[in-house]
Formats: sequence, C-alpha cells, structure tokens
Amino acid sequence: MFKALVSKYNISDTEQFTYDTLLQNKNIRLLFDDLKPYIFKNSDRSFDVLLKYLCQVDMSGKVAMVDIGAGCSIEIAFREFIEKANLDINLWAFNMQTYKEETDKRKNYIDTSANNREIYSIWHFCYMLLEVFLSAPHGTVLGYKVNNNVVSPILENYEYADRDGKVDEPVMISNLQQGALDFVEKYDDQLAGNILISNNLALKNFKKFGLTPCLADLTEWGDFRFASDRFESLVKCKDLKTYIVNPHLFINDFKNSMWPAGFLLHCFKSKKINTGIYKLYKYYKSH
Repeated sequence: MFKALVSKYNISDTEQFTYDTLLQNKNIRLLFDDLKPYIFKNSDRSFDVLLKYLCQVDMSGKVAMVDIGAGCSIEIAFREFIEKANLDINLWAFNMQTYKEETDKRKNYIDTSANNREIYSIWHFCYMLLEVFLSAPHGTVLGYKVNNNVVSPILENYEYADRDGKVDEPVMISNLQQGALDFVEKYDDQLAGNILISNNLALKNFKKFGLTPCLADLTEWGDFRFASDRFESLVKCKDLKTYIVNPHLFINDFKNSMWPAGFLLHCFKSKKINTGIYKLYKYYKSH
C-alpha cells in the first residue's frame, strides 16, 4: 500500500531530500496528507501498548533514566508521555553527555554545549565511540507487541548476528563493558589506595584515545562496524594518493566518517596531523 502511494506521487523510493527541500516539495506534502490517518492510528496504538507495558512492569514512583544524553529527546518525549498518560512517575534523568542545561531532575556528567569549547570540539572527532562502547547486545527496540495479554518488545534484527565482519564485534563490546563493571566493583575494595581517579583525568584519557589514537587503537577498532545512518566500519577510507588527486573526496569522506580521528590517522599515520586539524577546527568554532 505504501509503495503504491509513493508511486502515486512520482516519488522514487531511492530519492534523497534535504530537510529544506522536503518541506517545499508539494508531492511530499500530499503524500503525508494521505499517510496521516495511518500515522495517527499507529501512534495511538503505540501509546496504548507502551502504557500497558509500563503498568506490567509496575513502573511508578521515582524512576531514573540513564542515557548517553545528547539532545535528551528520549527524556523529553517520555516526560510528555508521562504527563499525557497521567502516570505517577517522578522521572530523574542522568546523562553522560548533553548540550541541554541541567535542571532539578536532569543531571549531566559532561557539558557538550558550545559553552564548553574544548569538549564541544572533541566530540566531533570521536563521539561515535561512546555509542559503540555503550551499545546493547541486541537489536534496536522498534516498538512493543501484545501476545496473550503480555507485552514484549519488538527488536530489530541484531546487526552482528551473522558475525561475518573482520572483527568479532559482540565479543569486543562484551569484554569492554564487563571490564568496566569489574573495575568499578573492585575499585573501592582493592584499587582505590593505588589508583587515583578524577573527572579531569577520565576526560583527558578519553580525549587521548578518541582524538589522538595510536596505530594499535586503529587496528583494534578501525574495522569495527556500527549502525548509524548506515552500517559500516568506524574507519572507512581510501588511500592517500586518491585523496591527493581528489581533495574534495577527502573532505567528504572525512566529514562522513564515524570516527574522524581514526580516519585521519589511517590516512596520515601521524598523531600530529590529528592534533593540528583539531586545533584548526576548535579555532574555527570559537570565532
């Protein structure tokens, strides 16, 4: 049915639109008008099923939402849902990083707003690493379904199920996350007296790894595949000779790379290049 509607307005299913042209396209607006009844119906159904799920797991009282953060879209949408459903939920959000301001019930570990120039600039070179390190061991939650009056999540196919990549992504993520949990568990009892940790030190080390990785880091993580707008390796680039002949291609591939710092290291094999381009970018963003 939906393919027929797309064909009705002469829209190719492979055609790409920018945000501005999308709003100005008459056929897109007509298509949206035709789709609105289905969108609203699905939205109402999703609302009811999610409400049933929250009641099923007895979510009420004080609830903590722990998230990477970014634009806090999940938190904002959930607060709106709580209000519309009139739920007795006192939501607290704890974000690893976000450019949104803190509130009484939103606590942020790292400020990535334009007010924090250094972190704001660093994030553009290595942010996707956080998405990788904190990814779940299953496919994305697409929605919820009801079977025999029991609500369960609908999961997208797990992108690493076939394990056909150059590296074993599930094992790498599992080992990394378990190592972090083991460190936290053992820190107070065994390590606190010998290892000093601070927020500044943690950020400094993340900056070192994310912005100026070594070749061993590139070897370890460069071929790691991740699903963002596309499913591909964190570092995907051509040889330096190709980019010398076509500098526009270099700029485009650099901007579209999921790990720009790794991309630069792969091309130039020099941390100094990474540092230099980062400083230029930071200067550009501050002026």
